Amino acid sequence: MDIYAEIKRCALYEDYHGLVNRVEPKLEIIQEQQTMFLKEHRDMTAVVNSFDMSLSTKASKTDIIGLEKLLRGQVKDADFLHFKESTEKII
Repeated sequence: MDIYAEIKRCALYEDYHGLVNRVEPKLEIIQEQQTMFLKEHRDMTAVVNSFDMSLSTKASKTDIIGLEKLLRGQVKDADFLHFKESTEKII
């Protein structure tokens, strides 16, 4: 099926041309907005990932400090120092 033959059968070329001229600028605006939204989304995703890593690191350090307080009276000092040194290497 030839699209131009269908256009000639259903509408004048001027009508088709006028419709294209009205629609194309709006499509360009939508594409620009989509590109801007995509960039903002990527930026926000990077911010959220960074924030998540910061929270995870903070939670890990807080857990280690809490564990240190819990184990302080339970474990011999020599064993505890070894535990503390090994966990500091991980963090």
